[in-house]
Amino acid sequence: MFRSFRSFTPRSRWYSTSKYLRNRQSLRYEIPNPNTGPEIRLPPPRSSAFKKQIPILIGAGLTIWIVYSAKHLLYPSPSDNAALPSAEKFSPYVITYKYEYAPDHFLIELSPTMHLWRKMQQSKYYPWNGHRLWSIEIRQPDMQIARRYTPLPLMVLKSNYQNDSGKPPVLHILSENPHKSSSEEGRMLLVVKRYNDGEVSRWLCSLPPGTKIDIRGPHTEYEFQDLQQSDLSSRRPQISDTPSTLPPDPQTPQSADPHKNILFLSAGTGITPALQMLLSPNPPRGFVQLFHSASSPDVVPLNRFLFFLKSAGRISMSQFYDRRITEKDIIPPASAKSLPEQHRGALDKLKSAVTGFRGMKKETPVDIAFVCGPESYVRAVSGARQYVNIATTGNQDTPIKGYLGKKGWTSDNVVRLAS
Repeated sequence: MFRSFRSFTPRSRWYSTSKYLRNRQSLRYEIPNPNTGPEIRLPPPRSSAFKKQIPILIGAGLTIWIVYSAKHLLYPSPSDNAALPSAEKFSPYVITYKYEYAPDHFLIELSPTMHLWRKMQQSKYYPWNGHRLWSIEIRQPDMQIARRYTPLPLMVLKSNYQNDSGKPPVLHILSENPHKSSSEEGRMLLVVKRYNDGEVSRWLCSLPPGTKIDIRGPHTEYEFQDLQQSDLSSRRPQISDTPSTLPPDPQTPQSADPHKNILFLSAGTGITPALQMLLSPNPPRGFVQLFHSASSPDVVPLNRFLFFLKSAGRISMSQFYDRRITEKDIIPPASAKSLPEQHRGALDKLKSAVTGFRGMKKETPVDIAFVCGPESYVRAVSGARQYVNIATTGNQDTPIKGYLGKKGWTSDNVVRLAS
């Protein structure tokens, strides 16, 4: 029996194992193998007709934009020029630099906005001309009031924009042909004194660089009338940053009118019209006798350019710091032949003092006087003025009195200017 038990055990194991394998094989193939099924092919994607037209539409849009931009830049419409600075409407400008060169005295550079700058480029806008004295209005938006300032043809070099050292900025005289350097287009410099009771000056001096303001102008204050204004060959060269390279004045034609020599009486920031006249292209051919009053030498702006003008022989300057100007300092006009002997003696003294300056003729006396400064100064020098019908009468609205009136000056040869 032991032998039969041993022979039965392996057979039972083999039977169990073979049955398991048969069952396992039948279960293995109950689910078909996915790798042996039919191949499934998806249809190719279909592109719509609109998608095919997208590159064509993009190309057409770019072509239209390029043609429109070229037409707008090369052939501006007449309505575009209406946005240029004018005396009828305000134009946007930006304060690009501000420097306090003395207590309550500021140099402020104004630049046109990008849109206005493009229009200036298109129309070749250039307002600077030494034969035309002009000013601009700056509007205080909160109170809707405006004040006139005389701009100067100067610009601050861009390297000074990030200069926080407190040193004076490096200034450059605007070129007579600004289109050679587009960065000069439309820029100007203001000399502003902050008054405690002046709404516009106090507001303007408080604005940081980058602020937009509205200006209106130019407003012509005075215009010289002579033949050299249209005769380019006889125009006086513009002063430059290096007076040693300044060419000599051209010879005066015999048929030209005699050039007017100028007496300029100013106080404070009232010196700016004289600087505008002398630094602009096509300055007057006459000699300028400048009498300037100020509280101290520190508040006199742009001494460097005044030195250039004196070195070029275009001006002589008398400065009054420790005393006020008086009647004895005033020079009589060219029509003073009928004045008393003491007045004509002062005229001879002036002619002998300025003899030797380049461009000054001994036989040509002073022909016209300009007065610019605070109201108290204008009142003492030329008498109080009344702003009555100023749109039609200009500056000649009241008789000339004060120091000038006592020396024989009249409204025919005296001009009061806005500072």
